[in-house]
Amino acid sequence: MSVHADPAAHGHRFGAVVVTVDLVAGDCMIRAPQPCKGPVSTVERKTRLNTLDEIYAAHRTQNWLSRKPQQHPHAGDMASALKFAGQLLKAEQERKRRG
Repeated sequence: MSVHADPAAHGHRFGAVVVTVDLVAGDCMIRAPQPCKGPVSTVERKTRLNTLDEIYAAHRTQNWLSRKPQQHPHAGDMASALKFAGQLLKAEQERKRRG
Protein backbone atom coordinates (compact mmCIF):
# COMPACT_ATOMS: atom_id res chain seq x y z
CA MET A 1 0.00 0.00 0.00
CA SER A 2 1.27 3.45 -0.89
CA VAL A 3 2.05 6.03 1.79
CA HIS A 4 -0.26 8.37 -0.11
CA ALA A 5 -3.27 6.27 0.92
CA ASP A 6 -2.92 7.24 4.61
CA PRO A 7 -1.87 10.89 4.97
CA ALA A 8 -2.80 10.90 8.66
CA ALA A 9 -0.10 8.33 9.40
CA HIS A 10 2.52 9.19 6.77
CA GLY A 11 1.90 12.85 6.00
CA HIS A 12 3.75 15.94 7.11
CA ARG A 13 1.58 18.94 7.93
CA PHE A 14 2.40 22.51 6.96
CA GLY A 15 -0.51 24.61 8.19
CA ALA A 16 -3.59 23.33 6.36
CA VAL A 17 -1.46 21.51 3.77
CA VAL A 18 -0.42 17.85 4.09
CA VAL A 19 2.30 16.27 1.96
CA THR A 20 3.16 12.58 1.70
CA VAL A 21 6.46 11.51 0.18
CA ASP A 22 6.96 8.03 -1.28
CA LEU A 23 10.72 7.47 -1.35
CA VAL A 24 10.36 4.12 -3.14
CA ALA A 25 8.28 5.52 -6.00
CA GLY A 26 10.11 8.85 -5.96
CA ASP A 27 6.99 11.01 -5.89
CA CYS A 28 4.88 13.10 -3.55
CA MET A 29 1.23 13.96 -3.10
CA ILE A 30 0.11 17.26 -1.70
CA ARG A 31 -3.33 17.86 -0.23
CA ALA A 32 -4.60 21.39 0.32
CA PRO A 33 -7.96 23.05 0.91
CA GLN A 34 -9.40 24.60 -2.22
CA PRO A 35 -12.07 27.29 -1.90
CA CYS A 36 -15.13 26.80 -4.03
CA LYS A 37 -18.35 28.63 -4.71
CA GLY A 38 -21.72 27.43 -3.57
CA PRO A 39 -22.93 25.71 -0.42
CA VAL A 40 -19.62 23.89 0.15
CA SER A 41 -16.99 26.38 1.27
CA THR A 42 -13.84 24.29 0.73
CA VAL A 43 -12.86 20.93 -0.72
CA GLU A 44 -9.59 19.02 -0.51
CA ARG A 45 -7.51 19.16 -3.66
CA LYS A 46 -4.95 16.41 -4.22
CA THR A 47 -2.03 16.77 -6.59
CA ARG A 48 0.57 14.10 -7.30
CA LEU A 49 3.99 15.21 -8.49
CA ASN A 50 6.09 12.47 -10.05
CA THR A 51 9.53 14.02 -10.53
CA LEU A 52 11.87 16.46 -8.85
CA ASP A 53 11.46 18.79 -11.82
CA GLU A 54 7.69 18.88 -11.27
CA ILE A 55 8.18 19.49 -7.56
CA TYR A 56 10.68 22.32 -8.17
CA ALA A 57 8.37 23.98 -10.72
CA ALA A 58 5.38 23.73 -8.38
CA HIS A 59 7.48 25.11 -5.51
CA ARG A 60 8.54 28.08 -7.63
CA THR A 61 4.93 28.80 -8.55
CA GLN A 62 3.60 28.47 -5.00
CA ASN A 63 6.43 30.59 -3.65
CA TRP A 64 5.50 33.32 -6.15
CA LEU A 65 1.78 33.03 -5.30
CA SER A 66 2.55 33.31 -1.58
CA ARG A 67 3.35 36.99 -2.14
CA LYS A 68 -0.42 37.60 -2.31
CA PRO A 69 -1.73 35.80 0.80
CA GLN A 70 -5.21 37.34 0.55
CA GLN A 71 -5.73 35.70 -2.84
CA HIS A 72 -3.72 32.52 -2.16
CA PRO A 73 -3.87 31.85 1.60
CA HIS A 74 -2.26 28.37 1.45
CA ALA A 75 0.46 29.06 -1.12
CA GLY A 76 3.17 29.65 1.52
CA ASP A 77 2.34 26.36 3.25
CA MET A 78 2.31 24.58 -0.09
CA ALA A 79 5.72 26.05 -0.97
CA SER A 80 7.13 24.83 2.36
CA ALA A 81 5.62 21.37 1.85
CA LEU A 82 7.02 21.11 -1.68
CA LYS A 83 10.47 22.24 -0.53
CA PHE A 84 10.39 19.54 2.17
CA ALA A 85 9.33 16.86 -0.32
CA GLY A 86 11.99 17.91 -2.83
CA GLN A 87 14.72 17.79 -0.20
CA LEU A 88 13.69 14.30 0.93
CA LEU A 89 13.51 12.91 -2.58
CA LYS A 90 16.80 14.51 -3.65
CA ALA A 91 18.57 13.08 -0.61
CA GLU A 92 17.14 9.63 -1.34
CA GLN A 93 18.22 9.77 -4.99
CA GLU A 94 21.74 10.80 -3.98
CA ARG A 95 21.88 7.99 -1.42
CA LYS A 96 20.86 5.46 -4.09
CA ARG A 97 23.53 6.76 -6.51
CA ARG A 98 26.28 6.42 -3.90
CA GLY A 99 25.20 3.08 -2.55
